Amino acid sequence: MGRSSIRWPPVVVAVVVQQVIGTVWYGTLADAWMASVGITLADIEAAGGAGAPLPYLLAVAFSLTSTLLLAVLIGRSDNPGPMTGLAWAFALWACLLLPYDWHHDAFALAPIAGTAIDSGKDLLGLLATGVILGVWHRRTPTRSTT
Repeated sequence: MGRSSIRWPPVVVAVVVQQVIGTVWYGTLADAWMASVGITLADIEAAGGAGAPLPYLLAVAFSLTSTLLLAVLIGRSDNPGPMTGLAWAFALWACLLLPYDWHHDAFALAPIAGTAIDSGKDLLGLLATGVILGVWHRRTPTRSTT
């Protein structure tokens, strides 16, 4: 395996794409998600409204950390590219995010519908990130050391 360095343009693009996916996902599934977690628009407004910055700052920060991890894993792979990106993205989702989301929500007695909506968005965001990073890595020429 080779050394990995972070390529910031695809990381930034992937983080932005994850935010767009989240906006479309939750915009489409807002009613189902709110019903599953037992909140209303009035509850959201009472908590500072949909424009409250903290959830968005956390979404960007956590998207950045997962994107950086994927970038390192893809960069250190023997055959970096979009399929490697998809494989790593799915592995991270299936082995880390999904189990933690589901067991945490099971103990919290959270309805399965909300967990499924959240987990689905996470999967789609990670898969998109894996493809973006893999394609970009494939297109970036490597330096010869000889």
